[in-house]
Amino acid sequence: MRGALRLLKVCARATGNDRVLVVLDTAHGYELSRIMMNAANRLDLNLTVIIMKPRAYPGEEPPSSVLEAMKASDVVICATSMTMFYTKARLSACNAGAKFLSMAGATPSTLASDAMLADFRKRETGAKGCKTADTSVARSDFLG
Repeated sequence: MRGALRLLKVCARATGNDRVLVVLDTAHGYELSRIMMNAANRLDLNLTVIIMKPRAYPGEEPPSSVLEAMKASDVVICATSMTMFYTKARLSACNAGAKFLSMAGATPSTLASDAMLADFRKRETGAKGCKTADTSVARSDFLG
């Protein structure tokens, strides 16, 4: 739970006024949705979870319903098995003003690990005007 709280509060800097969307897939989505929803409730956040079919390859676009939800959100956290960072959906959401966090390959144990307690503020990056923070578990340089 500490990792999920830190993800929402520190990494995403989500507030009670934000519309927070967590995009998951069926690989670990059911467990992750419970963890994220419990953390959001403790922080009194307006969080929505979408669980979709896993993408076949990194960067494959999500269904249009997911795209529309991403564009309507202030914070988008994608903890899918394949990264959505390289999608037009991510660009559309960021162009609409969303903060985007990528956690491709995240599992429930990821949120419970000490890696989630790293100083993410030092690793924040920007991509073409989009506030992004790549918290991908696949990037060992990021996790220190």
